[in-house]
Amino acid sequence: MQALSTYVLLLLFLIVPLLSLWFLHQLFVWLRLRLLIWLYVLPLVFWLLLPLRLWLWLLLRLLIWLRLRLSLWLYVLPLVFLLLL
Repeated sequence: MQALSTYVLLLLFLIVPLLSLWFLHQLFVWLRLRLLIWLYVLPLVFWLLLPLRLWLWLLLRLLIWLRLRLSLWLYVLPLVFLLLL
């Protein structure tokens, strides 16, 4: 009976705190991983996608420019032609 109570006390005062420390360590590892993702991975993805954003912006500007040119051909030049008649 004495040996059983010794094992129970050993379990309560030694193993449970060690398991708690292990779980706490795992929590800090998880939080550090999340912090690394937020601080390093997401900005890296942003900077890698920045050229894509730049190309999309340039494509949008080109489409606007082409639309203006198209409106020039479709609306302004026929009016000029009619005025010259």
